[in-house]
Amino acid sequence: MLNEATRYITRKIKSIEYINTRYPQDYEAINAEYRRLRNGIKLFSASISSLESYEVGGSIMKNFSEAAEKISDTLKINMPKDGNNLYIQSAKVGEYLANTTHNSSIKNLGNSYALAYEEISKCKKKFNGDLKTIQGSLKVLKDTSKSIDSTRKRAEDLRYDLEEKIQNEGSKEDIDKLQAEFDSKSEEALRGMKSLMGDIGLAGILKKVAASHREFFESSRKALENIK
Repeated sequence: MLNEATRYITRKIKSIEYINTRYPQDYEAINAEYRRLRNGIKLFSASISSLESYEVGGSIMKNFSEAAEKISDTLKINMPKDGNNLYIQSAKVGEYLANTTHNSSIKNLGNSYALAYEEISKCKKKFNGDLKTIQGSLKVLKDTSKSIDSTRKRAEDLRYDLEEKIQNEGSKEDIDKLQAEFDSKSEEALRGMKSLMGDIGLAGILKKVAASHREFFESSRKALENIK
């Protein structure tokens, strides 16, 4: 059996036609799909990071902060320096409007508005915590993909060695041994790829992000119900 360096050089010099060896059923289709999905893990992680931080930063937040600083200088609004997200800022706007008027309707609505957005900010912090946990799961998945890739590579190498041994009419003992190893590794790789795509892999993580986001929206809706 060829070692890694020898096999690499041999393949560069001598290609081989696979006429006696086959991967398990659907292996090649799943392998192609797995490679595309594996490469999407980084993109998925970036999108989750955006969901974590969308309420802080950006040109709109910058303009709001500049306006708030000017008002704060003249009217002494208590705008927080930490926890500076759009929900806390919205809460402070409601508080400011409630404390700046004798109009009972605006005062009551302003106070309700402030309480609602303070609650939404708390809900967003919980959502962010969920997303951090999910990011951890994605990291585990990325590490798992490296192990799967190692198994895929081993299966590919064994197939090459097996095919070459058969074509060169090697001993039955050697061929049987390589066949058993190839079958075992290719099945292991197939299970790993399917697992990465399934409910304990990417499919499950997609569901978790959606469920957590849905919970955030539902909690936010409830917090806003009293502003009528």
